[in-house]
Amino acid sequence: MNLFLILLIVAGVAFILWMLKGKRDDLNSDNPQNQAIGIQQVGVGNILSLSGIGDEIEDFDVVVQAKHLYVEDGFEWHELECERGAEKVWIEIEMDDELELSICRNQMSIEDAGFSIDDLKRIEQDDKGKLTVGGVKYTFEDWGEASFYRNQDRNRGERFKYWDFESKDGRKFLTVERWGQREYQVFLSEELRPSQYRII
Repeated sequence: MNLFLILLIVAGVAFILWMLKGKRDDLNSDNPQNQAIGIQQVGVGNILSLSGIGDEIEDFDVVVQAKHLYVEDGFEWHELECERGAEKVWIEIEMDDELELSICRNQMSIEDAGFSIDDLKRIEQDDKGKLTVGGVKYTFEDWGEASFYRNQDRNRGERFKYWDFESKDGRKFLTVERWGQREYQVFLSEELRPSQYRII
């Protein structure tokens, strides 16, 4: 009789523990606040700790100042505008077949990049070509037109045209953007791998 009672108590305790574990798992899976934040959920005020960035393999933290939205033919991607002290840093977040991230710390004019608008037009017309900037050779990939929504405000979109180039190893990128008819900006960026950032 005593053995039966002991077995009954053990079974009851095991059942209660099993129920509590199930409830805890449900809470963790259903409540977004209980999940680790991902890069796609990062917003203004978040801090990103970055490591192994650039040719100098630097480690530093950035603070997210704004989150912008880009839209092209229904396809959307985001840009985190960040600050590292007085330095601007942009992180692009794109979900295609998989999550693709890039980080840009270098923005310049076409003149400073060392090529001309005519070079760009010729490459677009031929649908092929290369540009060399900072000793890196970039191959033309694509061009298009998209809308930019500052702070994700869909009521205030700006149209722009872009040309994308990529290094041979696929780790570095060159993007030229034209705003209006005359304003050109050149951005140099590189791949950002998941192991290179931590969200604080």
